[in-house]
Amino acid sequence: MYSLNVPVPGIVKKRAWELRRPLTGVERHRDELSLVVKRLEARTSGEFAAESQAVRECCRGTPPFEIRLPRIETFEDPPAGPAPVIYLAVESPAIEELHATLVDALGAVTAVEGDHYVPHITLGRGLDDPAVLAQLDEHSFEPISWSVERLCFWDARREVEIGSVPLPA
Repeated sequence: MYSLNVPVPGIVKKRAWELRRPLTGVERHRDELSLVVKRLEARTSGEFAAESQAVRECCRGTPPFEIRLPRIETFEDPPAGPAPVIYLAVESPAIEELHATLVDALGAVTAVEGDHYVPHITLGRGLDDPAVLAQLDEHSFEPISWSVERLCFWDARREVEIGSVPLPA
């Protein structure tokens, strides 16, 4: 599966590693942090080439934008995979607008995009200890902000960045 992502800066990766310490009992930790703007339906490299061109056209003129991570939250009932999902909440009207533009042009992946889209950075899944979740709720979280100056295409099968879109696009 391919996606268009916001690259996650080092300060966020560092904070995520610090937050993982209290997450004992998590079934799956996220080793590679990601902030998905739009999942792509392409299944082959040829389909990806066509779809990535459509994404670039949709992004044309998109200026750099701000992202803010204000707190830790959970999805108690995710559409797939172990629950709960523990994540860093993302505040950014610009990322939501860009997502909506891309969905209008390319369609939405059912249950996770369009009206269901919640921008976030997953820390882990499947925590079986409610006390740890309560500890996270009490954990002091200093918000992180940064300016997004490029987007990247991600190949989840190979776990590698395969292209980028500089902003303004």
